[in-house]
Amino acid sequence: MKHIIVIALTLFLAVFVMAQERNYISTCGKTKTSVKWSEEHKDGKIYLNTVQGNERHEYILDNAYKTESWKIINPVSNTKYPDYSL
Repeated sequence: MKHIIVIALTLFLAVFVMAQERNYISTCGKTKTSVKWSEEHKDGKIYLNTVQGNERHEYILDNAYKTESWKIINPVSNTKYPDYSL
């Protein structure tokens, strides 16, 4: 019984962590860029959102991480690129 509780708690925490936003600092020479991303699993799909500077990318992936569609959004210039559905 103790093992089942530990396994259930571990799985719960893993799902909770995956829904949180993550921050990655990319370094190229002296230039550092922050890339924020979040991943959510629902309805058998993976929803991935990334933000770099003022540009946002929204992806829908299958469970094998194959891209089914994506959008690029630039909120500062109010530009919305088309949806690239495959």
